[in-house]
Amino acid sequence: MHQPLFDKVMLYQELNEIIPACHQALQDMYPGVKVRWARIYGHRWAFQYGDRFDELTSIQFKINENTGVIISNEELIPEQELPVVIATLRMCLP
Repeated sequence: MHQPLFDKVMLYQELNEIIPACHQALQDMYPGVKVRWARIYGHRWAFQYGDRFDELTSIQFKINENTGVIISNEELIPEQELPVVIATLRMCLP
């Protein structure tokens, strides 16, 4: 688990809903990272919250059955931290 990220999510969740809290925590931990959240409907991912971007190079991760996260400039998150960040988001959004 990425404890600093988790702590920020918990702090922001007191003031917001969970997805805006996760989004803000990611922005604080990795300034400049472009993230958008999607509602998953089968194979279709629909924009739910976050940054709008048109970059073709982005990666997406399924967080749970209904929610996914799309990161456009994942190079701002160190490669060894990315799997831990995704696992932490999965803990926050069961």
